[in-house]
Amino acid sequence: MSIDDWSPDGAKVAFYDTCTVEGTCYSGISTQPADGSSPPTKLEDGYGTHPHWSPDGKKIVFRSPRENGPCCGRPNFLYTINADGTGLFRVTTHNTVESSWQPIPINSYPRPKSATPFDVSLVPAYTQCTAPNRTHGPSLGFGSCNPPTTASDELTLGAPDVNGKPVRATGLVQYAALAGDVRITVALKDVYDQQPLGDYSGELRVRTGLRITDKLNTPHPGGPGAATVSDTTLGATVTCTVTADPDTGAACNLLTSANTLVPGTVTAGKRSVWGLGQVQVDDGGADGDAYTPGDNTLSWCRAYSYRSRVDGCSSQAAARTVDTLCRESDM
Repeated sequence: MSIDDWSPDGAKVAFYDTCTVEGTCYSGISTQPADGSSPPTKLEDGYGTHPHWSPDGKKIVFRSPRENGPCCGRPNFLYTINADGTGLFRVTTHNTVESSWQPIPINSYPRPKSATPFDVSLVPAYTQCTAPNRTHGPSLGFGSCNPPTTASDELTLGAPDVNGKPVRATGLVQYAALAGDVRITVALKDVYDQQPLGDYSGELRVRTGLRITDKLNTPHPGGPGAATVSDTTLGATVTCTVTADPDTGAACNLLTSANTLVPGTVTAGKRSVWGLGQVQVDDGGADGDAYTPGDNTLSWCRAYSYRSRVDGCSSQAAARTVDTLCRESDM
């Protein structure tokens, strides 16, 4: 007996028995549980040798002179057979010395037909409650912290009960797949400095976690192939402009694209699935400069799913833990 291969799960061995028929020949392929718990199962008796399991453990490939007679020196062809002994199939038409069944490299991934544009509504970011001194009403009867504290050390929005300004703030970030690029739009309105209260004229930094899955990864047999890229951050700087209306804070706007920010991020004609994390907007710190992050603090974050009704006015925002942006543009 010659053991040639273990099954992928290690549960069985495949082997061939030697015998003497008009010289040294072979009596076929068998399998047996690796622990010897049951006797061998003969799969074929056509003098097969050198069996190898398929990567999924469903088939065995072997070589045999079965169509040319049992003895030595005759041409051997490659055959496959199901692990239960059915489905014998001849693969080659020429003399074959050896075989090895390797897995086919994965070069595909599931994707939606479309998931664009991705619109993100923004709300002010508040610090996490870690030392509760209140209790929220039912049904969310969890600990809460009074007073609420915004995460930003520098910025605020208009609110008559906070600073005497009317409520006019809105915030939106949009990621939209285009032909060969991803457009990024940022629009925030009614942005104030906290002290002294006035229009903010510095910079903001919008950022989101980015997880890309595409077919631009090497090494891969035959060229670049499918893979998921290590998580990174996609960020952009937003400038803010003072408005003429004393009751409306600064307007902060940006229209750019992924390839403008980082050339080559998006390749035209190539499919890509983007998993986006939480969208966050940082202030520019005391100096208003988004590129000096040491003093920058979180100002806005993506609005999570909620529906509320207060004084007859309703508001709604939608979000998911991980959002997807993609463009179906290649094979």
